[in-house]
Amino acid sequence: DLLDRRRKVAWAFFWQVPGATLPFFIAFLMTQFFPDDVDLQWRMTLGLGAVPALVVMLYSVGKEDSKEFQAAKQDVSLSNALRKREYWGKLIGTGGAWWCYNVIHFGPHLIAPVIIANIFDVEGEVDTVNSVALQTTFANLLGIPGVLTCC
Repeated sequence: DLLDRRRKVAWAFFWQVPGATLPFFIAFLMTQFFPDDVDLQWRMTLGLGAVPALVVMLYSVGKEDSKEFQAAKQDVSLSNALRKREYWGKLIGTGGAWWCYNVIHFGPHLIAPVIIANIFDVEGEVDTVNSVALQTTFANLLGIPGVLTCC
């Protein structure tokens, strides 16, 4: 069902926000559990960050591609698509949509320190792992209502 497939895609994008937020939240927790050991905080955050990717990888091992995907991946090289004028609109539309999404999604990450400084009024204060992790977690969670509007 087309609507079901669209919802699945929307939920995949939804999970990017919690996925991008979780490392900062874990870093905050590590500052609480190991307040004097920044090296251990970093190593635990990095190690725990690999767990979700490992779970997905283990879950996908041995899975077969759907018949629809197998049929669709026949003759889909970029050079073949560019030769067929009927694909041009789809390629431009898809590429344009991805470009817009990337600007909206990743743009704020480029200026996150400025945004966070304005939200929390922390100009001139010394940044700690604890404060940066907590403030970035909060700022990232502000994106959840935005992605929920698409689901």
